[in-house]
Amino acid sequence: MLPTAEVSPPDPAGGPLRPGTIIDDFELLDVLGAGGFGQVFLARQRSLGRHVALKVTADRGHEAETLARLEHDHIVQVFSETVHPERDLRLLCMQYVPGATLERVIAGLRARPRGGWRGRAVLEIIDAASTSPAALDAAALRDREFLAGCDFVEAACWFGARLAEALAHAHRLGVLHRDVKPANVLLSRYGRPYLADFSVSAAARRAGGAAESPLGGTLSYMAPEHLEAFATRDPAARDAVDERADIYALGMVLYELFVGRLPFTPTVSRGGPQTEALAGMIAERRAGPPPLPGEVEIPTTVARLLRRCLEPRPEHRYPRAADLAQALDGCRELRHVEAGLPEPGPVTRLLQRWPFAAGCAFILLPHLLGSVVNVSYNALRIRLSPEQAASFPQLVLLYNAVTYPLCLLMMAAVILPVRSAWRQLGRSERPDAAAVAAARRRALRLPRWAIALSCLGWLPGGVLFPLGLRLRTGPVGTDLFGHFLVSFAVSGLIALTYSVLVVQFLTLRVL
Repeated sequence: MLPTAEVSPPDPAGGPLRPGTIIDDFELLDVLGAGGFGQVFLARQRSLGRHVALKVTADRGHEAETLARLEHDHIVQVFSETVHPERDLRLLCMQYVPGATLERVIAGLRARPRGGWRGRAVLEIIDAASTSPAALDAAALRDREFLAGCDFVEAACWFGARLAEALAHAHRLGVLHRDVKPANVLLSRYGRPYLADFSVSAAARRAGGAAESPLGGTLSYMAPEHLEAFATRDPAARDAVDERADIYALGMVLYELFVGRLPFTPTVSRGGPQTEALAGMIAERRAGPPPLPGEVEIPTTVARLLRRCLEPRPEHRYPRAADLAQALDGCRELRHVEAGLPEPGPVTRLLQRWPFAAGCAFILLPHLLGSVVNVSYNALRIRLSPEQAASFPQLVLLYNAVTYPLCLLMMAAVILPVRSAWRQLGRSERPDAAAVAAARRRALRLPRWAIALSCLGWLPGGVLFPLGLRLRTGPVGTDLFGHFLVSFAVSGLIALTYSVLVVQFLTLRVL
């Protein structure tokens, strides 16, 4: 474990606290955790007869003031804060979340074969780690039932989205967490995640302009700009540590959850030259995250999301935690939909491998067959004079020579931007978010374009063919007009139906 950028509290007068001690209104029952800022105990609040988490720290900081403002379903709730003047301690009484930390869950997953990583496995690890009973919570019970039915990608995306929502709530109130890591994520017995430990958080600024708390955090999860601010203590570098640094840290947590380890090699050891080591960490993170290990099979959408969270430059990450939450929920929903689809057959696999080349071929095939059927039917069923029969093949060639290239050019104008964004997403470099969003909207409109182009290619023929015969060979009867209109409309609608079905399938199943 890398050292954390925290300061050790002074040894309080009166000796160390231990289970069995009674301090103020609290009877200490067990040690839940310890860190540079103090200890967290499972305690019984004697006046109310309830179990709470009691954080005992030196009498400094503003964590209670910060947490009291953050009322959210996925942030640990603070009940009260008292000061113990004899020991110069602060007692922060908080919601007790029986369960396990995300750090414990990740360690438990690493001990299992990757094929067994599922939402149910996460619940089993939480159950094995928790020794305290949990109160019945009907709403949280739905979370447990939901997680039990999830595969691991769905479960991890759900955890990440809920934590991103908690960060978004804190950010809206001007609070940065600055120490997002698995040890600071609590998972209840129902699997509900809670963001905890705002001891190094920062409010936007106090009225006098002074920062609210010292810059800190855990080096392993810091964004490069956070590392630079910690290494240099430069006020300008400190101002660069904003909401997007929390998003980076959450991206590190998600990477560790999906992969089982962090993306970067620890380079700081206790007692070593920290200045050089920090410079190495900054340079490594400025180079961007490494590719995902080959044994890790996650959807490309999730891999792209992780990479965007870990972009070295803050402006290339998600601008808001709420955007990250929405993206994670989108990945989860897409995964759920894909899991319910049947196994791809030969045609689907062909479209998945060459979506645009194979897609265009399948789109054009119904129209080519429709043309063959239409021409054959007209030649056999329509009674033409010798002059009209001689002109008819020439009209067919002329009409097809104009309509097919025109419709193909229009189809290319619609499809090429989608293809460009698709190929960009398949490469390793950062995609243009605006271009991808525009291409997504255009892709969803492809079936409408298929209908419009089919109508443009077919329906005019019902009028232009009899008009062409009239111009070349003289007057034609109204029955000939009616016959061509019906012939082209029926052939066109048949070709339209099959081509639109192909486009709809390509859009929803592949693109």
